[in-house]
Amino acid sequence: MKLIVKKITNLTFVLFGALGDLALRKLYNSLFILYKKKLINNKINILCLAWKVINVNKFRYKIYKRLIKNKYINNKKELVNIIKFIKCLYYLNIDFTNITHYKYIKNWLLKKNLPLIFYLSVSSNLFKIICKYLNLNKCITINAKIILEKPIGFNLKSSININNYINNIFFENCIFRIDHYLGKRQVKNLLDLRFLNPIFYNIWNKKYITHIKIILAEKLGIEDRWGYFDKTGQLRDMVQNHLIQILSMLTICVPKQFDYKNIYKEKIKLLKDLNNSFLTVDINYGQYISNKLNKKIFNGYLEEKNSNKNSSTETFISIKTKINNFYWYGIPFILISGKRLKKKLSQIKIYFNKNLFNYELNNKLIINLQPKEDITINILNKNIFNTFNLNQMSLNNKNSNNLDSYEFLILEVIKGKQDLFVSKEEIDYSWRWIDKLIYLWKQKNIPIYYYKSFTWGPNI
Repeated sequence: MKLIVKKITNLTFVLFGALGDLALRKLYNSLFILYKKKLINNKINILCLAWKVINVNKFRYKIYKRLIKNKYINNKKELVNIIKFIKCLYYLNIDFTNITHYKYIKNWLLKKNLPLIFYLSVSSNLFKIICKYLNLNKCITINAKIILEKPIGFNLKSSININNYINNIFFENCIFRIDHYLGKRQVKNLLDLRFLNPIFYNIWNKKYITHIKIILAEKLGIEDRWGYFDKTGQLRDMVQNHLIQILSMLTICVPKQFDYKNIYKEKIKLLKDLNNSFLTVDINYGQYISNKLNKKIFNGYLEEKNSNKNSSTETFISIKTKINNFYWYGIPFILISGKRLKKKLSQIKIYFNKNLFNYELNNKLIINLQPKEDITINILNKNIFNTFNLNQMSLNNKNSNNLDSYEFLILEVIKGKQDLFVSKEEIDYSWRWIDKLIYLWKQKNIPIYYYKSFTWGPNI
C-alpha cells in the first residue's frame, strides 16, 4: 500500500533535546527516512536545540556519522540524500530554563515564517518552562503543533498540572502526546484484527480466553540514563504508557463508530474498569545485578556510572491484574517489563481454552512487536505417531509499507491526525492506576528481588 501525504512545501521542525538519547537513536533516523522517501518536502527546516556549545558544522557532521553508522548508505544516491538532509539541520545551544535564550529561537523563526512543529524530547519537568518561554517570546503561531514525549509527569498530580498548563497555550487538537508503541504496525492493527475478523471477534472474551501475557523486554541496561531512570523506574517508564496502552487496545469493547473519538471513549471506559479492579493486583519488583556475557562482565544496576548504591529503584516489574467488567471478569492479565533481560522482545500472547481431548495443550495467538513484527497462531493436530502437536501458522499481513513507529507517527503529526496519539484523559486514568500500585508497594513493603543480567528476571 502506497503512503499518500499532501506535499508540505514549507515546514519548520523545532527539536528540544537535540543531543539526547532519543534524538540520536531514533528521531534523526526517522526524519531522514521520511525525507528519503519524499514523504516530507526537501524544504523542511529542522532547528535542533540543546545545552552543549557546538557549531552547526560540527553538529551536522555528528548526525551525519550517526546516519552512516546506521547503514543507510547502500549506494551513491543514498549518500547524496544524507548530505542533502544534513543541510536541513540547524543548531542553537540554549539553556531551556533561561528566558533570554528564547529570543534566539524567535529571531531564527522570523527568518523562516513557516508552519511549526515543536518536539519536546526532554524530561517532562521541563515542559511547562519551555512552553511558557516560547509563549512569552511569541514563538508560537496559532496553528503550531507540539509533540510531547511520555511519561508526562511523575504522578497524577504533576501530570494534570503539566497538561493543564500546556492546554492554556496550545489547542488540544495541536497537542500530540506520543507513545511510539502505538505506531508499531502490529499494535496499529490490533483493533482491525479483533473487530474486522469474526473468527477472532467472536472468541475475544472471557468465555474462550484463559489469560493474556504482554512482555516488553530489553537486553540493554539503563546505559547513560541513570540520573533520569533512578527517579522514574520501570513502572513509570514502561508500564504507565506502553503496557497500559497495549492492554487497552487488547481489551476495549467494540466502538460505536470506527474512529479515534469513539475509540478514545472505549479506552476511557476500559481504564476506569481497570482502576475499579485494583484489589485484584499482584506485583513483583526486581533489580538487575552483574553477570558475564561472552566473557565480558556487565555491571549491575547499583554499579552503573554515577549510581546511588542504596537505590531501590526497580528495573523489572511483573504485574498480574484483572479487569472486572462483563467481558473480562476473572481473566488474569500478566504485564512484564524489564531491563538487562535475556533478549530484546516485545510480545503479546493470548492463551485460549484447553481442548476437549488433551488438557495440556491449548491454542495461542502470538503477536510479536519487536525485534520482528509478525502474528502466529498455534494450531493443535496429530502427527504420524498419533500424538498431539502444536504447529505454528503465520497470519502476517504482507501489504505493509514498513515505516518505523516514529517515522509513521511524525508523519501523522504533519498531517494533523490524532488517531494514534494519547488523550489527556487516558493519561489521567493511567496515572491513577500507577499511583495506586506505588501506594500498594509502600503499604505492603513489597521487597525488591535481584536477578542476574541476561536472564528472564527474578525467580519468584
